[in-house]
Amino acid sequence: MAESKRRLQSLLEQGDEAVTKVRVEGDDSENNRRTNEEARRLDRRQKLLFEAESSARRNAAIAMKWAALFEKEVPLELLHEMEAQREACMKVISQKDELIKEFQGILKSKDEEYVKSLKRWSEDIDLLLASMTEQFQQQQQQYEQETEEIEAVFRQERKELIESNKKEMEALMEKRRNMEQAHMEERQRRIEANQEQLQRNRLKDNEAYTEKKITLESEIQKLEQQLEVMRATYQLNTEKLEYNFRVLSERDVENTNTINQQKRKLARLQDNLSSLMSKYNKTDKQYNQENINLTEEYRRITEQFQDLQMKYQHFQLADAKKFDEIWGMKEGEVKELLGQVLQADKIIHEQQLGLYWYPPDEDARRGGFLVEAKIKGVVEEIARGEGERLKIESILKALGISSQQDVERLQRFFYSEDEQGESELISQDQACLAIKQFLKEQMAQSTVLTTTFHSTHDEGEERKSTSRNIWELCTSILSPKTFRVWTALEKFMIKYNDILTERSTLLDETRSLQTQNEELKLLLNQYLGSKINQELYVPPTATISRIGETA
Repeated sequence: MAESKRRLQSLLEQGDEAVTKVRVEGDDSENNRRTNEEARRLDRRQKLLFEAESSARRNAAIAMKWAALFEKEVPLELLHEMEAQREACMKVISQKDELIKEFQGILKSKDEEYVKSLKRWSEDIDLLLASMTEQFQQQQQQYEQETEEIEAVFRQERKELIESNKKEMEALMEKRRNMEQAHMEERQRRIEANQEQLQRNRLKDNEAYTEKKITLESEIQKLEQQLEVMRATYQLNTEKLEYNFRVLSERDVENTNTINQQKRKLARLQDNLSSLMSKYNKTDKQYNQENINLTEEYRRITEQFQDLQMKYQHFQLADAKKFDEIWGMKEGEVKELLGQVLQADKIIHEQQLGLYWYPPDEDARRGGFLVEAKIKGVVEEIARGEGERLKIESILKALGISSQQDVERLQRFFYSEDEQGESELISQDQACLAIKQFLKEQMAQSTVLTTTFHSTHDEGEERKSTSRNIWELCTSILSPKTFRVWTALEKFMIKYNDILTERSTLLDETRSLQTQNEELKLLLNQYLGSKINQELYVPPTATISRIGETA
């Protein structure tokens, strides 16, 4: 029995070694293939990188030469350079074409290698199946031989041990059957495992082949796209060069025409300059004569101004007298207006605000009257531009101007008469000269008019000071606090008026809606009472009653 088991075990080990040998050979072949494939992939990647760097360097060299082409002015040299550029571009394209052909050859060899691998794997599988069949037959024959030998021994001992070993014999037979069953199951399991492993390897290799094929095809497409882009770029650059050449030619013609026009214009301007110089000399003589005449006229006007100054003093006294008369006439009206303001303030405090009203001081009531509207506008304007007022006053004071007549006299220095006898404003360059002439005349008159000017000026300032004090007293009759109360009350009264107006509008809308509601009720009753509703399958009254029941 031991020898039989040993022989059977040896036979099983030989079968396992044969199967393992096939699997080891397949694994070794796959490892070698993967190693070689990785080396070839690295080689292809190195070629791609080298080609990309080489193409980039050549493209950079080509791009650098484009700038030199724009500097070429001789057409023949430009043609030679463009031919050289075209040859360089064709070299880049041919290099890319060679790389594409090489990759296409690699792809074709990959397809052939895949077919050979499938054929080799099929042969290995057939060999494995044949080996398994042969091992099965050998094991079966060996089992049968061992069984016959055991049965012969059993038959010899059967007579002696038939009774004692009957149960043992049955147990051994049962064990034998179990072993055979287990062996068959194990064999079947190994066959299924090998088939599954074979299927997995086949799918894995198929997926790897598909991925590699897709990768190579995508790389080929990218290279073809880059080739098309480069061709389009070269075509565009060629068209740009042709267009720029035509534009430069047209600009050369235009510049030549422009130079000729400028020469003609320069000659015409020189003629104009000669005529203007002659006109200037003539005008200069004329203005010198006019200056002499104006000087004589200035002396005459100065004498007239002194006479006017005396008349001005006379009219100033008359105006002051008239002002006093108007002052007395308007004082009653101003007091009446101030009384109305106080009465309005009292009504607002007592009736609208419900507060006790306190009358203002007596000083404010005694000093309350107004001046004419023109003076009020001047005061308001000065208050808005205090900085400008101080600046103007300082300039007038420096020039010695203290009255309206001085301002008008200064204004005449800034106007001159043209050839048609019309007055026009002098230029900015002549302004300083006009001011100097005015100061010379002012100094000549200062000795004569000093006493009169100071007396009238003091009276005017005193009158202005009195008017200013009276205005300040008038403004104090209504305090800023009271004015703010009036403003706030006005805002609230406006809001209250808006609310009442809105309420009135809403009441009108409510009445209108009520009227429309009544009209709709009448129309609904007429519609429900119409005879045509009786002819309907579902009259409106039934629908309304159903809706009422549901509600």
